[in-house]
Amino acid sequence: MVCRLIKETLYRKIKGSKTIVTYISFIPCDVEDYIVRGLREIEEIIVAEPFTRYGWYLAIYNVMGKVERSRIIVYHNREDPRWTVSTIIHELIHKALDIKGSLLEVIVDETLAYLASYKTGFYKLYRVGDQEIIKEFASKEILVSSEENLVYEITRICLPRILASRLTIYDYREVVDKALDSLDELVRLWIKTNPSREEFISLSNTLYLIGLKPNKYGLEYTIKPVVREFKEVRKTSVRYVLEGVDKNYLEMIRVLRRVVENPAKKREILSPWWSEVKDLKEIELLEYVDPDEYFIV
Repeated sequence: MVCRLIKETLYRKIKGSKTIVTYISFIPCDVEDYIVRGLREIEEIIVAEPFTRYGWYLAIYNVMGKVERSRIIVYHNREDPRWTVSTIIHELIHKALDIKGSLLEVIVDETLAYLASYKTGFYKLYRVGDQEIIKEFASKEILVSSEENLVYEITRICLPRILASRLTIYDYREVVDKALDSLDELVRLWIKTNPSREEFISLSNTLYLIGLKPNKYGLEYTIKPVVREFKEVRKTSVRYVLEGVDKNYLEMIRVLRRVVENPAKKREILSPWWSEVKDLKEIELLEYVDPDEYFIV
């Protein structure tokens, strides 16, 4: 009953392709209250088509979804709309919990958002990527494209996914209650799931690399990894693969890289879509962006 009401509310609030709602097969009862809460906080969900104003807007930020005050903007992956729906769930949780503040709170916020998507039936989309993240961070040497981006990468993506991939066995409400107390409680729940030694090392390393002490969280396997900057890692690491996007999104990224590399030809390169992008303030900032921000294999 609640699942049907949520789908009906989504259908009403979506601006764009409404057919994506059909990809929600079920919403577990322990997650539904938070999705309802998130829906109350927004007025609309814009499903952005490729090469449109909002499609370019998301591509410029290199993201699948973004929250803007009372609305959510998500990219419409036409090849696999499940990614679009998963992103909507993710962003609704951010709105529902409204967690803001310290680095630790960012980790908690992102973990709970990923976990809600996983428990709503979309974990299979992320499983391989999660396994690769665990493998890479369990190494003695961590290769990164840029050391200055490492904290962002760990706190918003890697560490939350390492945690969320195991926390699916719990009632979501219990995880939220524990997580809102502290990250310590969240890690304790994770430890109780009997992670492998590789997972222990991976979580320990991610904490260590952002300046936290793993032993404070009950983690014993710390090998103090060395971080090495290696641009070519973008060609081999799943951490730099754009997940959840289709060929149209990748084409927008290619176009944006051309703009960044040739800022004087911005208008010429973007001429087929100029009516869509001309009012985006972000377009004016592209000349200051590193071309590697728009890297694809």
